[in-house]
Amino acid sequence: MNTSFFLLAIVAYILAGSAFASLFWKQLKSLRVVGWATFVVGFLAHAADISARAFENLHPGSSIHEALGFISFVIGLAFATLASRYKIASLGAFVVPVIVVLLALARLSPDTLNSEPYSALMRVHIALASVGVAIFAVATAVAIAYLLENRTLKQKSFDGFWFKRGISLQVLDKLGHRLAVMGFLIFTIAVMLGAITVADSQGTWKRPEYPFAMITWLTFGSVVVGRTTHGWRGRQSCFAVILGFCAACVVLGIYLARRLM
Repeated sequence: MNTSFFLLAIVAYILAGSAFASLFWKQLKSLRVVGWATFVVGFLAHAADISARAFENLHPGSSIHEALGFISFVIGLAFATLASRYKIASLGAFVVPVIVVLLALARLSPDTLNSEPYSALMRVHIALASVGVAIFAVATAVAIAYLLENRTLKQKSFDGFWFKRGISLQVLDKLGHRLAVMGFLIFTIAVMLGAITVADSQGTWKRPEYPFAMITWLTFGSVVVGRTTHGWRGRQSCFAVILGFCAACVVLGIYLARRLM
């Protein structure tokens, strides 16, 4: 397996993340240009890596390793879309490190479990779940940005990083909620397909990842419904989003640990 695209993607992402993080200290146009340029290089190399593996029948729904690589790619796509629309490139300081870690785990961790090929339905389930988790990751980054900015403003310091750039807490709150709704809808379909797959294959429901998957689904469901029924906004919603994403990370960790054993 040729690792050239993977290595290029990792190096470019690390440079991009460093440039985006530097924006918190110095708002230089050159840093923004370097950040975006290296991110685009990393993203294109990432896409090439996934495409090359697909030609070898290693597509996103074939294993947890391929799913992790795909999740990191979707996170990058979602970040690029939001950052260009809302002018929040510095959000990459939170997002890009997650991309690097997931991609490194996907390509560098060993796979010692020889499993039978997944059914078509199972592959669709994995692909949709991957997209849902990727959106949850970006929603979590927005939630963290909200909490940090909210803390700054509560200290009566009106030089908050996002505040100074015309991005209000209300904008971050609405953006995070939209991401939560989108991710929840996709993840719901994935959960339904997963349940159908387990039932059809007469598999066991006593696997450790299932409770955490339900915690993820219920937590994000509460974020979506709670905003309408109980007016959940701001810090309440942010903490719930972070909790839900942590549960999703546990699910991924269990799947990855099983492949390593």
